[in-house]
Formats: sequence, structure tokens, C-alpha cells
Amino acid sequence: EADASYSGAPGTLPAAMLDGTVGSGGWSNAYSKDATALLPAFNTARRSDWVSVSWPHAQRFGTVTATFTVDARHTLPATLAVSYRHGSDLVPVHGLSVAWAGSVATITFDPVGTTEVRLELTTAFPDATNGFFQISELTVTGDAVTYQSTAALTALTVDGRPVSGFDPSTTSYTVTAGSGTPAIGAQAAGNGRLLIVPPPVVPGTGAVIVTAEDGFTQRIYSVRFRAAGG
Repeated sequence: EADASYSGAPGTLPAAMLDGTVGSGGWSNAYSKDATALLPAFNTARRSDWVSVSWPHAQRFGTVTATFTVDARHTLPATLAVSYRHGSDLVPVHGLSVAWAGSVATITFDPVGTTEVRLELTTAFPDATNGFFQISELTVTGDAVTYQSTAALTALTVDGRPVSGFDPSTTSYTVTAGSGTPAIGAQAAGNGRLLIVPPPVVPGTGAVIVTAEDGFTQRIYSVRFRAAGG
């Protein structure tokens, strides 16, 4: 799936740069607005825009090829940066290098495994009629990456002691609390991530939220704390 920060016309949407046609068509941020009763006509370039490609499952790659159109309205980018999806954030790639062959940019970087890559473009001619971008084709070649979907715990402790009867497939426990606020400890299986939520009061219930390496699969373990003698 392709996306962009801005598209100039219905015929130049991001999906057009993934249609396999090189040298014509594609995505563009070029636009032309006619004058209205209140506003004059305007058709000058934005300072920067971005385009992106995403997949439902992670891919691993280190090369992106972008074929640009150069004409009276479209220019090559003055700068070009690449970022990729890492969890909920977009982070810059490392080792970025851009090699130009005419209007074709071959962009290489240290390989990443991700579900989204973004190209950020700035123009040398902002607020001018010849500073727009057009990418006729954007190619990302990679290999599918399989991330573990296991959302489970391998250990669960309270105040440093193993919870009695712990089993990874059991998600609800009752523990007698000592004095003070109990400290829940846990260890995730398969490179999972943990969010530990202590009980607000005792008696009360805390939780351990496990997110699998794939970033989607989750499991919640609840720990109900009862007061000693309760």
C-alpha cells in the first residue's frame, strides 16, 4: 500500500507509483488552484513532502529505487531522507547513500525489517512553479520477515518470589500481599514486550500485558492481591 503527505490531483495518487509503469504517470504533488472570489490562483510548490510504502507483514530490505520525472513543473529533490517503521515510531535508517543515474535514484542503507518505509523529499524551488515532484515508479525489493507471534510469560513473580501454580497458559492468579505495595515481576517468551501495571490499592488487581514480537498479538495476565488474613 502506498501513501503520501499530499497528492496534487486525483490522477496522481500514491498507488500510481506502484503500477509497474516506469517513465510516465505515477504520484505527484503538483497542483493548480483556480482563482475564487476571495483568493487568487496559485500553483507553487510545497517545501517538502513524503511518500511511503507499507505491507501487512514485515519485509527486510536495504535498497529502494525511485524514478523521478523532470520537466517544466517537476524537479529532482534537493534532499532525500529515508525512515522506517519501528514499533509505533518512524526512525531514520543508518548508512544512507543515494546514487543518481539521470532521474533514477538508487537509495541504499543498512538493511531493516519493517512494515513501512518512507521517503522524505525537499525541493530546491519552494514557492515556485517548477519545484514539484513526480515519482513514476517506486520499487522496494525485500524478503518477508516472520516475527514471533507468541504472547506469553515464562515467569511471574511477586516481590521476587515465584507465583505459586504459575503456568504460561493460565492468565489469572490470586496472591496474598505482604506489607507495602507488591512488586510484580515477569519474563516474556519469544522476544515479547512487557507492560506491568501494579495494583492501585491492596486489596486490588494488577496486570502484566504481554505483546508478541509481531507487535500485534497480546495476552493479559491478571494478579489479584488479597490482604493477609483476608
